[in-house]
Amino acid sequence: EPETIRFFLDHGADVITGAPFAVAFREKVRTSLRPFVEYKKTHPELAPALQEQADRALRHFCYEGDVKWVSLLLWAGASPRTRGPDMDERWVDDPECHTTALQQACYNGSLDILMKLKPDPQRDNLPELVSAAAAPKSKAIMQHLLTLGAKPNDKPNGGSSALDHCFWRLGWGSYDQLHQKRLSTKYEVGE
Repeated sequence: EPETIRFFLDHGADVITGAPFAVAFREKVRTSLRPFVEYKKTHPELAPALQEQADRALRHFCYEGDVKWVSLLLWAGASPRTRGPDMDERWVDDPECHTTALQQACYNGSLDILMKLKPDPQRDNLPELVSAAAAPKSKAIMQHLLTLGAKPNDKPNGGSSALDHCFWRLGWGSYDQLHQKRLSTKYEVGE
């Protein structure tokens, strides 16, 4: 209940440790959204830490493909452009695993979500997004990004990091047939 949430907030509940708002958002507690927005406005000294919680939840729902919660978090002020971890605690301290909500939407292959995030050629690294979308289920996203002006050949030597990403995802299958000197089955070469 929002009243209960406000009661605890008014009586000094810790809103930073354990990222309670991010957890509430991940669990789809819709009634936590308005108290979050109100608390963030009345406590500007905590605004950056609260913003990070909303941004983490937004990255999570972009990857999950949940259009409703992406919309709700954008309403609450979450930013699709901040880089950081998602809700998986294993990767919080590993900057190489940090992404943006825009990238997560591209990984997921959801054009609807990407359209809600409104990628901007002036502000966003479109080749990075094309590379994130370089998966079979992201054809519509790649087409959209190319119409926005993304250059697929973004490497200094004229190559494409998106194509590199496609090769990176390519499976090699089993090497068993090489050792037994036999043909591969249709199943083994399916990918």
